[in-house]
Amino acid sequence: MKLGIYEVNEGRQKIAAYREIKQHDCFYTNNSPMGMALVVFDCPEVKDLVGEYNYKFLPSATSPTTTTPARLLMNIDVPGRKTIKLAFPWRVIPNILLDANYLLLLAAKRPSKGLTAIDLYRFAGIGSLDIDLVHFRKNLEEVILPMEVMARLMDHGSF
Repeated sequence: MKLGIYEVNEGRQKIAAYREIKQHDCFYTNNSPMGMALVVFDCPEVKDLVGEYNYKFLPSATSPTTTTPARLLMNIDVPGRKTIKLAFPWRVIPNILLDANYLLLLAAKRPSKGLTAIDLYRFAGIGSLDIDLVHFRKNLEEVILPMEVMARLMDHGSF
């Protein structure tokens, strides 16, 4: 799936601004051909994925808090790739999440030239991506989670 989320100039400005804000403000919504999408980036990355039932969500540099147990756990199947395991605390998600149809999850701290198949493979293992969001729309294979799936996860207490 492809989502043209950022125009080049506007994207650079938004990314620069969002990289300076705190974890509870690190979300961005966008109208796409598939409807409203929610982008999560440069907030506490999903790391330290030791095992399927031992997910942790580490704090970002902008919010030096203790490690928080994840409340929302997701396994996302990417065609041709390993299953990507994601986890983050539900409490940091704003109400605007409920208006989105899809969730696009990105984590970036250090710039790079983009996301490759090797990056996706590593992400499946360590749960964090090293990508430059300014250029991500050129070569990123976006990972999309329908919001209805997330709602079912919550209803069934899968986290």
